Amino acid sequence: MVADDVLGKVRAVLPALAEAAEATERDRRIGDAAIGSLTDAGLFRMMLPARFSGLESTPLELFTAIRAVSSACASTGWVASTLCLATWQVALFDTRAQEEVWDGHPDSLVAAAYQPAGRLRPDGDRFRLTGRWRYVSGCEHSAWLFVGALVLDEAGDSVEHALVLVPRADVTVHRGPDCVGLRAAANTEIMIEDAAVPSHRVYGAQQRALRENRKYERALRPLYRHLVTPMYTVALTVPLIGAAEGALRHFTGSGSAGRVGVRMLENEAVHIAIARAAYEIDTAAAQIDGDLAEMHALVVAAKPMPVELSARVRRDQVLATERVAAAVDRLLRAGGRPCLASDNPVQRAWRDIHVGAAHRVNEAEDVLAIAGRAALGVGAADEPIFV
Repeated sequence: MVADDVLGKVRAVLPALAEAAEATERDRRIGDAAIGSLTDAGLFRMMLPARFSGLESTPLELFTAIRAVSSACASTGWVASTLCLATWQVALFDTRAQEEVWDGHPDSLVAAAYQPAGRLRPDGDRFRLTGRWRYVSGCEHSAWLFVGALVLDEAGDSVEHALVLVPRADVTVHRGPDCVGLRAAANTEIMIEDAAVPSHRVYGAQQRALRENRKYERALRPLYRHLVTPMYTVALTVPLIGAAEGALRHFTGSGSAGRVGVRMLENEAVHIAIARAAYEIDTAAAQIDGDLAEMHALVVAAKPMPVELSARVRRDQVLATERVAAAVDRLLRAGGRPCLASDNPVQRAWRDIHVGAAHRVNEAEDVLAIAGRAALGVGAADEPIFV
């Protein structure tokens, strides 16, 4: 299978990504060599439409590769995941927009900022876009970006939310806040000032309504029938699972005196911590993998996704984040001071996972309440599962 070939190539570059992880964090930037190696491996074509020489892999195949990347470097995995998600999202735009991005340039990358921090006002048969967006990942390596914006009417009132595609030349990039983890991801702020945008580069209410039309949806390739919310939220949890897998591998494969020390390896409490952490990480991965497989079977059959499944996917996603955060906490406590050394991958994974867990898609309580109501058949069909 093509996806297996990509995964094999991705795994071949993991040692280089792991070796560069410390420098990646220090420089707060994914190196060009890392992006180049993942491009050569075919990772960024996994969500690309076949008509542009893309692979149209399944989400499970993509996120298996993302987990592998994240096990070597969480920042690199997070950025790669968001870039791949953006490719999938742009494939939902008007075909003219897709052609502008990829026709003759199949390896062109797209960064994304979903928050509606821009203002899009009409200007004849096109629009004008202005705004500032924070915590954007991957824009240093992208030729295009799409951003969230509120669409204004002639009176200046907001009428809808849209995603707006713009070339990199229209964007000013600034170094963003320095977080304690994922330091090379979501590390930039971008500004756009009065950029001209043709209407075919706007993905708004009209395009969303089309996707709710069953006849239109059945005409799409299966990959592009998936719902945006589960794709987006899972894309921001899978890197954390991969980072936890990498931390566990470092912890258990470190040798007697390397990462955790001889006395720790002889301590039964450490053995128990390892077993519990492994279970938590494996459970998180298995739940996400199962959900991805179930969702893809539905879209291949052109069947709608039941609201109960949508709620369960979000439940599993937020709890997967909780599980891997708990697992890496467990490893750090069990490993003691050796794991807290500044060059120890376990503490870096711990910081990266907790920063990723702070993203709003991982706020569990509202999601779990919705999932509970869905299980009871009470009200969940009308509730926003995204938030």
